Amino acid sequence: ELANTKEDLSEQQTMREKLETENEAKDRLIKEMDEKLQALTTVKIQNNSLRAEIERINELREQSKARFEIEKDCLQKELSVTQKRVNDLKELLELKENVNK
Repeated sequence: ELANTKEDLSEQQTMREKLETENEAKDRLIKEMDEKLQALTTVKIQNNSLRAEIERINELREQSKARFEIEKDCLQKELSVTQKRVNDLKELLELKENVNK
């Protein structure tokens, strides 16, 4: 019976060591998973930040396009007015030249 008890104790010790080894492996795995989760969280935060920055850039691009169109329209109107003035001045010059003849 003493031999059985020693064998049982030895089996229990072996089982305990096996469980401790498994627990250590599980702890390492949990730690690795926590680190990966932290890294993924960091990447997600960076992605969200980049998305927000891209949105801001796109909004600025749209504002720039709108300003460009407004400025283009204004310049076209100014050009049209200037061309009309040039034409009017040419006509006046022709009239003046005809009067002087």
